Amino acid sequence: MLIELKEGERLPYKPEITADMLPYLRAVRSLNQSQFADKLGVPQSTLSQLESGDKRLSEHYEKVIRKGIAKLRISSEEIEYIKRMIEIKKQRGYK
Repeated sequence: MLIELKEGERLPYKPEITADMLPYLRAVRSLNQSQFADKLGVPQSTLSQLESGDKRLSEHYEKVIRKGIAKLRISSEEIEYIKRMIEIKKQRGYK
């Protein structure tokens, strides 16, 4: 289900952030892992581990990522599109 928003309107909740969203969050601002890690204030190796699933996306890292999202001005609407894209890929059998 896609939520229709009027221009300038925000989603009324805080969208869930998952590890499989991280590469797409980088992509919406055309950042590589090092650049995104710098914006988040974490080592690139940590970001790599989070993206690959080698490190669990803990509450601490979720907060760090949310701060980075705010700093990069990634909107809730962009996050919802990322979530939908991931759902479609999974439905079609892609990882």
